[in-house]
Amino acid sequence: MCLIGVSMKQNKDFPFILAANRDEFYDRPTAALHKWESAGSIYAGKDLEKGGTWMGISKKGYIGALTNVREKPLRFEARSRGELVVNFLKDEEKDPEGYIERVVKNGDWYQGFNLLVGTPETLWFGSNRKERIQRLTNGVFGLSNASLDTNWPKVNAIKKALHEISNESEKTVVVEHLLSALNQTHPYPSKYLTDTGVGVEMERMLSPMFITSQTYGTRCSTIIAMDKNRLVTIMERSYEKGLITDKKVDVQR
Repeated sequence: MCLIGVSMKQNKDFPFILAANRDEFYDRPTAALHKWESAGSIYAGKDLEKGGTWMGISKKGYIGALTNVREKPLRFEARSRGELVVNFLKDEEKDPEGYIERVVKNGDWYQGFNLLVGTPETLWFGSNRKERIQRLTNGVFGLSNASLDTNWPKVNAIKKALHEISNESEKTVVVEHLLSALNQTHPYPSKYLTDTGVGVEMERMLSPMFITSQTYGTRCSTIIAMDKNRLVTIMERSYEKGLITDKKVDVQR
C-alpha cells in the first residue's frame, strides 16, 4: 500500500475503520482479495511476483498492512517486504508487539518499510527507517511513504475523510464515502509537496490519493471496518485494465 488511514474508537458504530490505496506498476502480476488456504486461511490480495501481500486479515480478525518508504537507491537483493504481512497473519497467536520489534530489529533485510500489525482494538506501527515502535489504540492516523502522520497532503486528506464519517452509522455510506475520497486524482500544487529525492514532476504525479500514469498507479482501494458487534468486513475495489471489481469478506472477531 502507499496510503493508509486508520480511525480507532472515533465512531461508536464502527470502532475500527481503515481505508487504503495500493500503488504499483501496472504490469506487476496480482491476484485480488481471496482466501489463502496455504497460509492459515488469511484473506488478502497477492503479489504474484514475490508471493507476499500489502494488506490482509486473518480468520480471527488480525490485521496487517504495509507501505514502502520512498527512497533511493533501491536494493534489489533485499527480501520482499510483502512477506512481513503474510508472516504475521499466518500465525494468529503471535504477539503483535513482539513481532514488530523483531522485524524492526532485522530491518536491514528489507528496503524501507512501514508496517502496521495487530487487531482492531490495538495496532502496532514500526519502521526500519525511523526505528521507532508506536502503539495505536485511539485516534485517527495516516501513513504513506514516509513515517506515521507525516504532513503530506494526501495523508491529511485521508485523515479528514475519516473524521467526516465519525458520526455515520450506515456501513454502506462509510464505505462509499471513503472509496470516493480515495479516488481523488488531482495532483497537489508544488508548494505543498516535499522533496523525497525523485524530482518535482514525479513528486507531483505521486501526490494524489489515487495515482495515474502510463506505467504506475493505484491498483486497488481497500476498506476494513469493524462494527459494534465485532463483525469485521474487508472490501477491496480493484482497478485492472479498465475494469472495476469489488471483493468482500466478513470475519467475526
